[in-house]
Amino acid sequence: MRENEGTAVVNDELEEKTGKRDLLIYPLGELAGGIYKAYFSTYISLLMTSVYMFPVTLAGILESLQSIIQWVAAPIFGVFVDHFTFKKSKFWPWYVIGGAGAGLAYILIFSIPVLSSNPARLAVPVACLIALAAILVASVEQAGLNIYVRLAKTPKYRAYMSSASKFSRDGMKVVVGFAFPLMLAAFTNIFGEEVKSWALTALILAGTAMIVYIINAIVAKGSQLEKNVMANHSTAKKAKKASLSATLKSIFTNPALLVAFVAMVGSKIFFFFHIVGGSYFWKYYIGNFTMMSAFSTSFSICAIIGAVAGVPLFLKILKDTKRSFVMAFVVQAVVYVFSLFIINQNAAVMSIVILSIASFFNGISDSLILSLFAGATDYAKWKHGTSEDGLTMACFSLSVRVGLFLSIAFRTALLVAGGFDSAALAGGAAVPEGVVTALYRMNTVYPLIICVAISLIVTFFYPINDKKLIDIREELKARDSVQGA
Repeated sequence: MRENEGTAVVNDELEEKTGKRDLLIYPLGELAGGIYKAYFSTYISLLMTSVYMFPVTLAGILESLQSIIQWVAAPIFGVFVDHFTFKKSKFWPWYVIGGAGAGLAYILIFSIPVLSSNPARLAVPVACLIALAAILVASVEQAGLNIYVRLAKTPKYRAYMSSASKFSRDGMKVVVGFAFPLMLAAFTNIFGEEVKSWALTALILAGTAMIVYIINAIVAKGSQLEKNVMANHSTAKKAKKASLSATLKSIFTNPALLVAFVAMVGSKIFFFFHIVGGSYFWKYYIGNFTMMSAFSTSFSICAIIGAVAGVPLFLKILKDTKRSFVMAFVVQAVVYVFSLFIINQNAAVMSIVILSIASFFNGISDSLILSLFAGATDYAKWKHGTSEDGLTMACFSLSVRVGLFLSIAFRTALLVAGGFDSAALAGGAAVPEGVVTALYRMNTVYPLIICVAISLIVTFFYPINDKKLIDIREELKARDSVQGA
């Protein structure tokens, strides 16, 4: 009863301080970002090997460049967005600068092979463009996460915001995941050149994302959140800030943050095996690249259903965010046990089915993990008295990038060890058995191991449940009242 009353009180306060359009800001940014993730992150490696004709090792290095840069950029922008305010605004310009700006970089990456007779020599300009895109994406992502943690204050509201953003992000992945392979094939038939097809497809998709980001900026500009932040800007300047040493201590001695970070890294390693490595799986393991259109669509739809329908169901049954998160990974582990016997080169449809079932439960865990990170910000304030939401939530973005980097590194190492040869395969050579085995394990064995590990780590080491969160927030509120007096 106490928990429900506490939640109701905080929810009432939240509704008083936010407007209806505030609820759209973060999910709308994820909608636009989902377009970039669905085509750039998913197909960049295949672009490097099949269009630029880079060796798979170089392709892996360039693909990893974005993640490495964002390792550094995410915490920097986390601090910067926290402390920097534009002359007449706080958040909305980032959607134009970072969101729309990244779209221009992506268009160039996919288009410059059209201008060269030997794209294999373009490694340096491609690296520069990838670096630029990484910096721009980091800025808009940190602005979005800062908005999320400012608005989502209760377990229920955090789950709602996370599910809405998951729906937006993966909903766009459904559209793009289905359309991209078909658009690529159609444009190739029209132009007779795959290079031009990649360029036109990127122009259409990135252009759409840029428009959505501009709309997002307009929505954010008129939001109650922007008005509140700007109205309190002068007061915020005078507020006492925690020292850098106290902030760093709160991060590195925050068990909630460290566990959430590890869980997210592990989750993204096998997620990107399926998504980013999916082009290799369907082209070289199943042997039918057009099936990736059906896979991407089914995989993303199931994740959306998991986020929208599965999250409320798990929370209703288990009555706690942490328990729901762990159970989602337990069930995923069971699904991957079945995948060991179902996935094979002659079972394309059943492979889609079993991986889509896993994606349903991943949609639940992926939605709830943002709540775990938000809980870590409350833990830092409660335990150490620090209030650096941007820097703490930057660890969320960092964990995604670390997971992507490790996924790319493992995939590249496994493919190289298996005998992957870009030029030979492009010339029609048979796929080496070592490559076939590596692709099978990346979609079955390794996800199973990671799911079991995450379940155990979060169960025994994450220190916050929903009841504890309500107690923490009540104590923080009491502290603020005393200090205000």
